[in-house]
Amino acid sequence: MATGHQHLSSCRDSPSWIQRLLALGLWHSGGRGIWPRKDGCSLSSFCCRLGALEFAFSDGGVGLSGVGYGLFGLLWIVSKRDSRFADAIDRRTVETFVIWFFICIATTYFNVMRVANIAHGAGAILGILTGYALTEPRRRSAAVGGAIVVLAFALWAATLGRPLINASADGGREEGTWGYDALVANRNQEAIKWFRQALQYKPSDSLYLYDLAIAYERVGDKQAAQATYQKSAARGDAQSQYFLGLMYENGTGGMSKSEKDALIWYRKAADQGDVSAQNAAAWILCTSDDPGNRDPKAALDYASKAVGSTKENPDPSHLDTLAEAYYVNNRAADAVKTEQLAIASLANSEASESRVDFEKRLEKYQLAIKISSKSQR
Repeated sequence: MATGHQHLSSCRDSPSWIQRLLALGLWHSGGRGIWPRKDGCSLSSFCCRLGALEFAFSDGGVGLSGVGYGLFGLLWIVSKRDSRFADAIDRRTVETFVIWFFICIATTYFNVMRVANIAHGAGAILGILTGYALTEPRRRSAAVGGAIVVLAFALWAATLGRPLINASADGGREEGTWGYDALVANRNQEAIKWFRQALQYKPSDSLYLYDLAIAYERVGDKQAAQATYQKSAARGDAQSQYFLGLMYENGTGGMSKSEKDALIWYRKAADQGDVSAQNAAAWILCTSDDPGNRDPKAALDYASKAVGSTKENPDPSHLDTLAEAYYVNNRAADAVKTEQLAIASLANSEASESRVDFEKRLEKYQLAIKISSKSQR
């Protein structure tokens, strides 16, 4: 009875593409002496695992995870080393695979279509090593050892090593998303775990640092929260800069109370458009007891921006700050009008303490108008 190999070698008169299909079928079906099924895995299963390398270095792409190029590498070596498979792959097919490999790289580079190029290359390498292992007994140990090294590296790279080698712009995105979902659900310890992993990919990501600081604050780790807010603020996150300013202004989170330092961080955040920071900076610039922290002109600029950002539904406290800014710029009439708007916006609220403070300041502004009127007579 003829073996599968004898049947294959007898097909010399058949079209070459049929021979290739038969060869592929033979390897997948576990043809004797080529790739025994009893080994428990096939070339395609090895190549599928090489998709892990694509995940390790990037964030994936369109492709067959190296299977096609693994079979190509195997066929190329076996066709040269085993006469029974001399027609399994021809020169044109080799050229096609090589050209297509570089086309895929180009489509990825120019953002036309993201392709799993790393998996393609690694699959070809594994296929070549497998081909040598099957056809060169003397090189079998080295080839098998090389394949094991490639697979072991793929496993490490896709797990423990991924934060160290991933070059994708989206590295850590999944972990950051999981961390944010946990934070929203108030699963703060879980959020800490995911944000710390996300930061292994992007240690300077201010948003991950900011969310991590919130999670630390929620679990009561004030020291870690303070350090993380500082890192995030130093990297330019406006919200972290604002919260750091609050800590300095109130002397919380382990910070020494310092209006000067608070103003520094408020202004950094305010200059990025943070409305709360604009309001906070304006108030210090208006009311600080330290002449070095007072700047009426800058106060009016920040306060106007804060109110302008919420023009449709202005915050009462922002209107109150703007009124004070008008007052210190000798515009008492504008201060009165603005303070009256602030009080009116409290009409349906329960902010009784704010109302008392607002009314006291309104009296101050009205008194300034009376004094100014008398002096002009």
